[in-house]
This record gives sequence, C-alpha cells and structure tokens, in this order.
Amino acid sequence: MVDNYRRIHAEGQMEDPDSVYSFYKKLIRMRRDLSVISMGSMEFLEEDNPDVLAYRRRYEGKELVVVAHLTEGETQVAMGQMQRGYEKVLGNYDGVQVRDGRLVLRDYEAAVFLAG
Repeated sequence: MVDNYRRIHAEGQMEDPDSVYSFYKKLIRMRRDLSVISMGSMEFLEEDNPDVLAYRRRYEGKELVVVAHLTEGETQVAMGQMQRGYEKVLGNYDGVQVRDGRLVLRDYEAAVFLAG
C-alpha cells in the first residue's frame, strides 16, 4: 500500500472539486454536451513542437481548441485566431497566461478553449 493512501483515496477524490476524478467528470460532461468534441473537422496545430499536442475541431459554427503541454517547464504556443472570441472551458490550472501574444503553458498544463 502506498504511503499517502490516507490523503489520496476515492472518497476524497469525489469530494474535491479540483481532483482528477472531478476533472474527468467535467470532461465527460463536455463530451456529452458539445458535439464539436467528437464531430466535424480536425486540424492539428503546433506540429513542430514535440512538447505540445494541440488541435482545433470545427462543427456547426463552434470551434474547440485543445492544447496540452506534455513536459515539465514552460513553453509557449501561437495563439493565432484564439486571441478573440475563445473562452477557456476546462483546464488543470486556473487562468490563462499570455506573453507577447503567445499562450504560455506551464508544467503538464492542458486547456480547452471554445468559441461560437
């Protein structure tokens, strides 16, 4: 048994709004409520950055952009069209950091942005 079992356990995860359990619950709800997550066109972004997985989905007037920083440290990605009209709807960090017109991603940060 791991040493932190008294602090990290299923019941505690279910009660904590910032837990991995709660994050996945929100993600599942979004998949059910937003067709753009699973339908329509898909375009990969930041293909030259091996530390980032990013893509845009478009369907029925909605756009969804997902960015995931896969490593430690900080990295930046071009915001392109995301500078206007996009709202962060899910992420594992609070807020959005922007520097010189670029989205700043922290250690293992993932975020979902929605427009339309």
